[in-house]
Amino acid sequence: MPLNLPWLEVTSRTFDDTQYDFVVKVAPGKPPTCCPGSEMVRNGTKRVLFRDLPMHGKHVGIQVDRQRFKCKACGKSQYQSVPNMSIRHEMTERLVSYIEQKSMERTFRALSFEVGLSEGVIRNIFRRYAKARLDKLQPVTPVWMGLDELYIMSKFRGVVTNVKDRTLVEFLPNRNKPTIIRYLAAISDPETVKIVTIDMWQPYRDAVGLVLPHARVVVDKFHVVRMANEALERVRKEFRLTLPTRSRLQLKDDRWMLLTNPEKLDAGRHLLLQEMMERFPVLKQAWQAREGFRAVWAAPTVPEAKAAYAAWVSSIHPDVEPAFCDLIRAMTNWETEIFAYFDTRATNAYTESFNAVAKMTNRLGRGYSFEVLRARLLLMHSCHKTEPVPYRRPAVPMYGLSMARTASFMCQEPPEERYLGLDLSTLATELEKLPQNG
Repeated sequence: MPLNLPWLEVTSRTFDDTQYDFVVKVAPGKPPTCCPGSEMVRNGTKRVLFRDLPMHGKHVGIQVDRQRFKCKACGKSQYQSVPNMSIRHEMTERLVSYIEQKSMERTFRALSFEVGLSEGVIRNIFRRYAKARLDKLQPVTPVWMGLDELYIMSKFRGVVTNVKDRTLVEFLPNRNKPTIIRYLAAISDPETVKIVTIDMWQPYRDAVGLVLPHARVVVDKFHVVRMANEALERVRKEFRLTLPTRSRLQLKDDRWMLLTNPEKLDAGRHLLLQEMMERFPVLKQAWQAREGFRAVWAAPTVPEAKAAYAAWVSSIHPDVEPAFCDLIRAMTNWETEIFAYFDTRATNAYTESFNAVAKMTNRLGRGYSFEVLRARLLLMHSCHKTEPVPYRRPAVPMYGLSMARTASFMCQEPPEERYLGLDLSTLATELEKLPQNG
């Protein structure tokens, strides 16, 4: 069984049938050196068992009797070096590298069973490796930033996105105001951020106003329109409770037809919807209120949008007005940020991909700590999105330079690309391929 470690001399091989391990004894490397001209004398030995990559389905141990030497001049003691061994861990460098790479693809438990190490050791190797890589992973600051959240491990986690490029930039442990402030304050070039789209979560607005006062805060219109759908759904549910069983059965697919935008219904569904609203006026009143609110968002300017909204509020039928109270209150409390949409037309345009990522991430998060899950996701290289760095040819003084130097200066290669974040649509696809933690 060759080790393929050229710097180690194999002295014996044994097979321990009780632990299912190959134990390979090797000679250590060269004696250490210390003070110039001083003699190094032997000063005891230490037996160390290093782990190595499994072979033939068995765990492998490399046993080394390391000789300790003492310098006669300064009295300092040193052990013989062992080539190809990790300084931090009692294992080979290639095993550390194998664990680093495979821990990005497989669960810690499965990897622990394969290499014969505890999950704790594998987790520590992964964390050190992930931190080193994450420190180098510096996405560009987005001009159009999105603050959103994912519900993972029974808790809302903050998410920072690059809305324009539809990429995910960072995961945060929570969406609390201090966490958002710390992240925004650490941005190297905060003046780059011009627009921040958020949902109606007060800590987002407060944090952006404090750290990025120059940025325009815009509430995503889809969160607002969703409140109108929720109001319509509330009316529908309450109305169904008042109907006898036979009438409720006749309202088959009523939820789907009421909540679907009319332009997406075929002719047959349109007829069924019209018949339903003629039979049940309260549903018609709620549906018309929802459609009237959707029409507000077609206004071309802020003044026209505000006028359309005021007309809509006065047009709501009294029978369904209580269901829309939450929406009206939100429009009042967030008036500046909501109507900013009509100046910027900024929305979180990645909604569908983001929802898929949220669903898959929540499934994969079972059994992992948030720290590990964050690293595994952010380091998925196949999902990284980049763009070429704009290159400006520098002005070259033609006089006083030789032709060779001028040609060399003119032909310098520009930086290749810059990192934008995780492409959301690609990330959703890749997450489906990952195994659940088992």
